[in-house]
Amino acid sequence: MIKSAYFPNQTFETKEALFNELKTYKDKLINLKRATILNSDSLKNVQLKRLDAVKGVDLDDEYTYHVINTTKYLDSHGDVHTDSIWTKSVKEQQRKVYFVADHDLSIKSVIAYPEDVEMYVDAIEWKNIGVDLDGTTNALIFKVKKTDIQLDSALDIITNKRNIEHSVRMQYVKIDLAINDSTDDFKAEKGVWDSTIDTIANKEVAVEQGYFWRVSEAKISQEGSMVLKGSNDATPILQQKVEKEVEIIEEVKTFIPTFII
Repeated sequence: MIKSAYFPNQTFETKEALFNELKTYKDKLINLKRATILNSDSLKNVQLKRLDAVKGVDLDDEYTYHVINTTKYLDSHGDVHTDSIWTKSVKEQQRKVYFVADHDLSIKSVIAYPEDVEMYVDAIEWKNIGVDLDGTTNALIFKVKKTDIQLDSALDIITNKRNIEHSVRMQYVKIDLAINDSTDDFKAEKGVWDSTIDTIANKEVAVEQGYFWRVSEAKISQEGSMVLKGSNDATPILQQKVEKEVEIIEEVKTFIPTFII
């Protein structure tokens, strides 16, 4: 039997039966998703294979860089964020978004105030954020000057390079349902599936599930957070690239001539 978070009081004997129910209630489910303010750390995540450490990238030492969200990743909501998801919101809300701890919009939890938070989207290799995959993701990044960090516990995490994750409070704007079914009844949903499936980092999870929600635009709702665990765990602090000091030892050979008498 198959269960779905979207139909908590039902069970389905086949994936096809679940797909039919999703299709029947698609518009209502999309409207519900659009109307809901989500914290992207509210559900247990589908885990990706992790590397031992986040790889170094070239950054300014005066700033700290926080990956708040990543794209092309099937998260625990059953959603896949496309590369375009934050383009409009970042432009509209620049210097208007708080950086806080645990989605707590209170004075005691502010890590940085909006005027000190620069938001941008950058294409980053998965391996540079500690995920053992080839290719890139579009990362929503908060860039903050270290001297503007207000919360001592957050500064300790940054200074000591502790493992931490991030999350964004968001509201969906553009959503489509993708279903892996080639019958005529699911022509539109199969089109969404076909145009998106090969971009998903954890594609095998999507194939097993048979459906997902493609989110191509969302609004950042007031804040991004530092959290212990997010629904998208590919959200670390970017670390400065540290070049290894290599000690080169030259072997000096003393030439002792041999005289033949």
